[in-house]
Amino acid sequence: MKKLFGRILICLILLPVFFSITGCSILDGGSLLKEVQISVTPIPSPAPAPKGIGESCKGDSWEIMLADVKTVKTVGAAPYDEKASSGNILLLLYFDVTNLKEESSYFNNIYFKAFVDGSSVIQKILSPKSIEGREVAIGTVKAGETARYYIAYEVSENWNVFEICYDIGGMHPDKLADFKFDNKVK
Repeated sequence: MKKLFGRILICLILLPVFFSITGCSILDGGSLLKEVQISVTPIPSPAPAPKGIGESCKGDSWEIMLADVKTVKTVGAAPYDEKASSGNILLLLYFDVTNLKEESSYFNNIYFKAFVDGSSVIQKILSPKSIEGREVAIGTVKAGETARYYIAYEVSENWNVFEICYDIGGMHPDKLADFKFDNKVK
């Protein structure tokens, strides 16, 4: 009898250990259930297609419109004119940038990233502060107002596709604005 009592006692002690190791539990009615954790990962929505010339992208803080694009060999007046290198052109991008906030905000051209035929290209700093009534794309924009800016790039005369996005990065992983156009601009 002592042996039977000892075996029953061991079984009663080991039974909860067995269920805790296997992740099972006994509920009302004596059924065994296995605990399962399911994690759900949301599927990201596809990024919107890039906009074209004359179109705009709107976020919480800014509405950015690529108003026009022009290609030139020279900009400015002598002796301060800027010329493209041999085999290249200057690509002038004209933006209308509207501040959608209720207070003045600083717009900065360092957040523009540009690609020519898939390769990164760096902005060309031009000496003319203003071109066709547009300022270099940097400065404070008052609440509700629109600033007229330009950005310049020096690219090959034989470029095919140009893409530019305004991407502030950091805590904001999405591009605020994305524009794409081909070599049919004037």
